[in-house]
Amino acid sequence: MREKIEWLLKSDIKGTTIEKNTGVSRAVISKLRKEQRDIGGLTLDTCEKLYNYVIALEQKK
Repeated sequence: MREKIEWLLKSDIKGTTIEKNTGVSRAVISKLRKEQRDIGGLTLDTCEKLYNYVIALEQKK
């Protein structure tokens, strides 16, 4: 799960797009991208939202 979320955060997908599709705020996404917040400190709910978005993107390929 962590690897998929890291991939998403390192991708070129805009924070607003991730927010729109996951419900995770841009502020959280921005802090994760700037390494001001660690993935390990996220709630399970937030991790699931980000992970499920990556899975949905992979299925569209």
